[in-house]
Amino acid sequence: MKRSLRGQRRDGRALDNVAPLPGVPLLDHLEALLPADGRGPLAQGGEPLPDEPPPDPNEMRFTAGSLDGVSAVRGGTGASQEQEPLVAAAATLDVLRSQPTSSAVHLVAKRLAMLEGPTAFDRLLSAINAARGVDRQRLATLARWLCTHGVDRQQVKAGLALLGVSGTPEDRQLITKLGLLEELASKIRPASGG
Repeated sequence: MKRSLRGQRRDGRALDNVAPLPGVPLLDHLEALLPADGRGPLAQGGEPLPDEPPPDPNEMRFTAGSLDGVSAVRGGTGASQEQEPLVAAAATLDVLRSQPTSSAVHLVAKRLAMLEGPTAFDRLLSAINAARGVDRQRLATLARWLCTHGVDRQQVKAGLALLGVSGTPEDRQLITKLGLLEELASKIRPASGG
């Protein structure tokens, strides 16, 4: 029997009242692909992911994680790429410092979906770690929400990155499960503390 990780609650400030994002959460996609025993590996690494357009035989297709590798080598793609992590961090900090609303959490998800490459995630984490008075429990709650409700790979990658700085050992099950998706596998070791 498959056991969903969606309902897990770690603190009293869960985001239960936040409306779901439009689209198919990557965790739902993953759980639909798992065999009855709930273990991987997944055929084709779980691809295509629900945030991908249908394949076009006339266009080149990148394998899981390839674009992150290219972005890491290039270090980003321009000035707007340098600002996106800071804008996403500001939106995240706003949610952490107030009573979260659906619109505010959805704005965070939208900003995180715009991040590209490992450098952007490093900048996001640096900005959040540099902020004073960040409630790590609230950050972990938001990170878990992104991991379980994210409909875009970048949202889930951001959730994993944020769990890496705020999560608890109990998050390993969620992190490990998401790691069955080949696109997310490179984010698992930092998030699990390994």
